[in-house]
Amino acid sequence: PSLLPLPGHFPISSPGPYRPWRGRVTAFSSRRGLPQIVRAVGEEADVLVLRVLEPLLPPDVEALRGFADRHGVRLYLQPRGPESAAPMAATDEADLYYALPEFDLKIRFSPTEFTQVNHAINQVLVRRALALLDPQSGERIADMFCGIGNFALAIARRHAAVVGAEGSAELVRRAARNAELNALSATASFVEMDLFRLDAARLAKLGRFDRMLLDPPRDGAVELVKSLPEDGPRRLVYVSCSPA
Repeated sequence: PSLLPLPGHFPISSPGPYRPWRGRVTAFSSRRGLPQIVRAVGEEADVLVLRVLEPLLPPDVEALRGFADRHGVRLYLQPRGPESAAPMAATDEADLYYALPEFDLKIRFSPTEFTQVNHAINQVLVRRALALLDPQSGERIADMFCGIGNFALAIARRHAAVVGAEGSAELVRRAARNAELNALSATASFVEMDLFRLDAARLAKLGRFDRMLLDPPRDGAVELVKSLPEDGPRRLVYVSCSPA
């Protein structure tokens, strides 16, 4: 397997410079208040997010700072939910993004937002999904469970009008911001919608779509599929982490 850092979330036990981390954590004075560590990797930044249940003691802060300096990583602390994650110091603030070169896209994300863990595979995934979807210029296309715009922005790059729907308000804002940063706001729009509690009337409010891409979490998209109209999208592409 490749040992190169790839965008996404990694266990700290992964190979490379993070092996010393396990010894560092077990030596923490406040290790019982550190139940979770997430690694988020972008094209130009590597971030460790520490879930902290209690303030770190000065020796631990000093040890963390030394580790970060030696290995070129940024440190974020998360005292509560994912939205509370913030740089440990001003110098730790990171510009996290991954690229989809085939579509001339840079997609930014925060350290606690979901991204596909393997950058190279994500490029193949987006390419394959769009080849199957085959969006045409001028068509209206839906990207359901759109997240931060991984598929929607690639669809917009194909000169189709895309509407991304997502249950998380924070992800909707991020997707809209990514559309703006990639000069795609004119053709890509995003709405907050609970896709697990959906019926035909609510889905109809989004208007008619020529094609639709679905990328739900493991729970699937049962209610959405049941809500599709008989004269609905003539092509569906369903990306699933649990095909059964």
